[in-house]
Amino acid sequence: MKLNNFGIGFRLAFGFGLLLALILIANAVAILQFNRVSAVNTQIIEQDWVKAEVASTINATTRANARRTMELLISTDPAQVSHIKERIAVNKKTIDDALATLVQLVRLPEGKALLTTIMERRTAYVASFTKVQELVGQGQRDEATLMMTTETLPAIDALQEPITALSDLQKKVGVASSAEAQQRIDFARQLLGGLALLALFIGVMAARLITRSITHPVAQALALAQ
Repeated sequence: MKLNNFGIGFRLAFGFGLLLALILIANAVAILQFNRVSAVNTQIIEQDWVKAEVASTINATTRANARRTMELLISTDPAQVSHIKERIAVNKKTIDDALATLVQLVRLPEGKALLTTIMERRTAYVASFTKVQELVGQGQRDEATLMMTTETLPAIDALQEPITALSDLQKKVGVASSAEAQQRIDFARQLLGGLALLALFIGVMAARLITRSITHPVAQALALAQ
């Protein structure tokens, strides 16, 4: 009587190979999921912190331009005045680029509302700021000083409020995103463990079936021999 079409050694090798393959496949699936979740959440977190950093840059650069405008009010050296104006122009470009970055990155409704407020208040500030420079260029320093004190500086203070609020919002979102990312990573790890256990269970069941397919005909042969 033939025990089976396959040799016992081949069946055992096939069983262990199947078990190993199932475990490897389960681990590979879980690891891919883990890496995908980690990459996506890392990108989100980085963007949130970039937004907060950009908002802080706008805040600091705006204040720097305010200080340089004050220097224009007291400076009489043409070379120094020219240097101050160059620095103001560079800072303005920095602010323009930073705002363009925020327009592309900010997605939350609260953030967009704050960004709209920033744009509106910056328009008012730039108009006053430009007028002060024009008065300084015309030699009307007293008028420029009065406008700087009564209009430009308050406009800067009004601009700082939504900028600071946006920076704080993005930092808060960054912290929340970090917590959510950790939860997803923990879930991916649990999935990895669960799939490994499932693969082990399936492998054990497969090994049991294969062992039975080997031992059952052997038992039949022994019964017939007896």
